[in-house]
Amino acid sequence: MAKQKNDNQTQPLAAERLLLTERQVAEMTGLALSTLRHWRVRRVGPAFIKVGSERQGPVRYPLHDLMRWLERWRVETREEGR
Repeated sequence: MAKQKNDNQTQPLAAERLLLTERQVAEMTGLALSTLRHWRVRRVGPAFIKVGSERQGPVRYPLHDLMRWLERWRVETREEGR
């Protein structure tokens, strides 16, 4: 986790605190909103935060959690000609 010094304290970088909406996650990943919603009900897919205690409360995805989840699907390739 990248940190930066600020007044003798370590603070997470702004990107680590950034929260994305489900629409932003859908656009970034190419997944349908319905897929993200279905995954949340099943508790699969990227980690999310349910804001507030209301059933219809907004959902946010921490950017650093989304990037860590996406990294699990990374496929390494080899250079051409080898």
